[in-house]
Amino acid sequence: MLTASSSGSTASYTYDPFGRLSQVSSAGKVIERNTYDGYDRIVKHRQLQDSGTTMTTETSFDALDRTSSKVEGSKTTEYNYLGLSGEVLSEEVAGQVTASYQYSPWGSRLSRVKFKPDGGSEDSYYGYNPHSDVETLTSEAGDTRSTYGYTAYGKNDDDRFTGVDKPEAIPDTNPGRVLVPFGREAYAVYQIKGNGNAVLKTVLEAR
Repeated sequence: MLTASSSGSTASYTYDPFGRLSQVSSAGKVIERNTYDGYDRIVKHRQLQDSGTTMTTETSFDALDRTSSKVEGSKTTEYNYLGLSGEVLSEEVAGQVTASYQYSPWGSRLSRVKFKPDGGSEDSYYGYNPHSDVETLTSEAGDTRSTYGYTAYGKNDDDRFTGVDKPEAIPDTNPGRVLVPFGREAYAVYQIKGNGNAVLKTVLEAR
């Protein structure tokens, strides 16, 4: 078991015999719990909400190890990919496309279209720095929706993230939760792993 403190709260991290994060506890309560499949992928994630209820997220994968669907409460999102690549082409909820993505011939994400329930849509465009890192997300009119920043080693620099994709402050009830770009949830694990980030912290994406 490992512990970590943030904003005056302390979280305890419990691992299973395979070294995988099984649960996170704080203030005597289990605030997160993970269930894995035989390939070490998180297929069920349960998280305690501020209301006292538990939000359960179930993830399914296809034969190419890509997220095929994700169930969050009563909402099911299905993911369609660009050929055999890992690039998401569109997202569907209840059979309706809610977002689509466009790519360059060399695989860089160029734009995103979000489809609204009222029938409208919102176009956004990605801008890159010389290192091929996403640096901006802008509207059709050229207004900035988000900006992104990175360290000299290519890691996310949260202080330089702004707009719709700005990482959330870590809640007191859940000091292990962080957000990564494009809305993907992730969980900070204070243990050195094969894909470990700097400062002895690994980010496990729920994908």
